[in-house]
Amino acid sequence: MLETVKNMYERGSSEVKPPVEADSGIASLIEERLARLSPNALQAARAAAVLRRDFTLELVTQTLGTSLLDTVTAWEELEEAQIVSGEAFSHDLVLETVLVQTPPTVRRVLHRSAARVLAAAGGHPARVAAHWEDGDDLRQAAPWLVKAGEAASNNLRFSEAREFYSRAEFALTHAGDLSGAAGVRQSLEVLADRAAKAAS
Repeated sequence: MLETVKNMYERGSSEVKPPVEADSGIASLIEERLARLSPNALQAARAAAVLRRDFTLELVTQTLGTSLLDTVTAWEELEEAQIVSGEAFSHDLVLETVLVQTPPTVRRVLHRSAARVLAAAGGHPARVAAHWEDGDDLRQAAPWLVKAGEAASNNLRFSEAREFYSRAEFALTHAGDLSGAAGVRQSLEVLADRAAKAAS
């Protein structure tokens, strides 16, 4: 309902009407607002959506490779369009719609850029790894998955560590690094032994 009212306001209409298409739903209203954005504002929204909830304007700027002033100008437009509020999306549905509307190639490039930015900023290995995976670069994802597995194991989160190591093994195998995959399998064996001892 809120998105319908926003759409009515932006069109200057005094009459609230639901979307014409029965299956268009709220997403179509958000899509209309996205379609009215300038290219710079749309790209800023896409970068923020890829970074998800814990983005900052500085991280968006670095992910896009633009200037902070350009990002701030684009952000003002996004706030005016009520796509964002402060340094957050106005609603989870807006974030998800931006992601869905981002072309796959653009989304992959943004994920890879986000991975580099977060790695340089000292981001958690799991977050960095996930961006490399979403960017379809499993070779780059593998060492970060191993780091995430080590961090989880050190905190006695064995199930979580097993998941990260398993993803690392898959990534290395898929990338053709069989010796690396074998090393991760050894880490999995050590992890299983630790988990068994902790449970006994």
